[in-house]
Parts: sequence; C-alpha cells; structure tokens
Amino acid sequence: MNATELNSTEIWAPYNQVFSTLSYQDLWITVSVTILQIIILAALIRRETWTSPLESRTKKQILSYTNILLIVMILSNLFLQVFNRLYADTSEAIPTVIYCAFLTFWTCALEFAMMLYMYRRGLPVIQLILPSIPPFLVVFMILFGILQISLLIFTVLLVISNYLPTQLSEDSGIFGTAVNGHIMAVDASMIFFDCLVILVYAMYLQRVSGGPNNVEKLVILSRYGIVSCVVLEIWQLSIVLYNVWTNAALPECSLTTYTILLRFYDLSPLAYLFLQLAMKWSLMRDDERTAQEKINRVVKAKAMATSESSGSERKSYLTASDCRPSGTIR
Repeated sequence: MNATELNSTEIWAPYNQVFSTLSYQDLWITVSVTILQIIILAALIRRETWTSPLESRTKKQILSYTNILLIVMILSNLFLQVFNRLYADTSEAIPTVIYCAFLTFWTCALEFAMMLYMYRRGLPVIQLILPSIPPFLVVFMILFGILQISLLIFTVLLVISNYLPTQLSEDSGIFGTAVNGHIMAVDASMIFFDCLVILVYAMYLQRVSGGPNNVEKLVILSRYGIVSCVVLEIWQLSIVLYNVWTNAALPECSLTTYTILLRFYDLSPLAYLFLQLAMKWSLMRDDERTAQEKINRVVKAKAMATSESSGSERKSYLTASDCRPSGTIR
C-alpha cells in the first residue's frame, strides 16, 4: 500500500464508520416501523372487508392487487435492509456474493413493486387525462422489469468476478460498466415515470379545481400521488448521489451531508409506505361516506314514497266520504 492509498483509507475511515453506525440504526428503525406498518395494513384490510356486504367478503378482496403490492413493498424494504447489513458486515467471499445477490434482488423487487403500484393507483387519472398513454405504459413496465432482471444478473456476475477466483475476473471492468449503466437506466426510468405521474395528477387537480366535476376519489389519488412521487424523487436522487460520491477516489461531500444522504437513502421508502397506507385509509373513508350517502338516499326515498302513499289513501277516503247522499232528516 503506497502513501496515496494510505491517505485515501484514512480519509474514508470516518465515512465508513458513519456508514456502519447508521446502517445498524436504520436496520432496527426499519424492523420496528415495518412491524407497525404490517399492523396498520392488517387493520385497514380488516376494516375494508368487515365494512363490506357479507357476500363480498372474499379472499379475492383481502388479497387484492393493491394489498399484495403493499405487502411486497413492505417486506422487500425490510429484507433489503437486512441483507444490506449482512453484506456490510461480511468479509468472506462466498457470503459476500450471496448477500449482494439477495440485496440486489430485494432492491429490484422494491423498485418494480413501486412502479407497478404507481401505475395501478394512477391509471384512473391517466386514462382520464391522457387516454392514449396506458398501452405504452404497459410496454414501459415490461421493459422496466426486463431491465431489473438484467441488472440483477450483471450485479451477481460483477460480485463473482471481484470475489471468487474464476475466469470472470478478467471481465470485471465490463461487468462494472454494465452495472453502472443499468443503475443509471433504472433511476432515469423511475424519475421519468414519477414526473409523468406528477404532471398527470397536477393537470387533473387543475381541471377540477372549483368545478362541478370533482370526483373525490380521484382528488385523493392525485394529492397523495404527487407527494408520494416527490418522496420517490428524493429517494432516487439520494441513490444517484450515493453511487457517485462513494465511487470517487476521495470523499466529495462533508460528513454531515453524507449522514443526511444515508438517512434519506435508507428511510425514504418507509415514508413512502406510510403515505400509501394513509392514502388507503382516505380512500376507504371516501368509500364509506359514499356508501352511507347511498343508504341515506334510499331511506329518504322510501320515506317519501311511504308519505305519498299515506297521503293518497287519506285523499281516497275523503273522496269516498264526500259521495254520501245529502239531505235533511225527516
């Protein structure tokens, strides 16, 4: 090790210490918050099913597309943090390859589930504002999934070439370039889709603002959707900056900035998931309000029908009384 390498190691030492400390803290924060989120989701699903009519309380409703994606995102984020910590703590070759493979897998699973969830939630508004776009978004989602699978494969090949004595070691540079390119493509794809969804939501809110065509459910989706996309943008930005700064020969940011960056990197998904749970709660409240309004209208209609029926009977009785013979009693 020459003097330059020694100096670089000494400079990076406090950053590595911060990474070790924060990754441990963020792991336990994630574990605790994940338990809370699972409890909240279970309570929401229970309320969602038990407030529905008996005939519609089916397994299909409990394991709906949206609920499954929420569960996948919550668990993927948890496993991501677990394997991130395991990967950081190990120094042996084979465990490093295994942990890195699982870390990449759960990262890809989380990002893909987020994209599917955004597409699923935003589709009603997208169909209303840009009705010709959805078919292209389906193709975009398929290509994004293929990109994630490719990223996973190249990442595993890169780690194997770096840590195991195989013929792949000669191609380590190629794999590294491919991984960096895939990461940039994934981040760019998510940022593009986030911006598109934000634009669609903003256009809808502007269109219905103060107008009679205000659909409360779509307004809820739009408002929560914009905030959720902003959180994802912050998360993606933190990922890009982390990859750029940590791949540099020397630190390009202060220790404080690095600490804040790691917090956003690790904990932004938790904030995003809380927003989705809050949106689910708001949508459920809107459904319950709408259902109650329908019940009230039915009750009111029945009451009016009963009142009119009683009035008709009374009128018929009076008419019959008026037809009695008149005259004086002799």
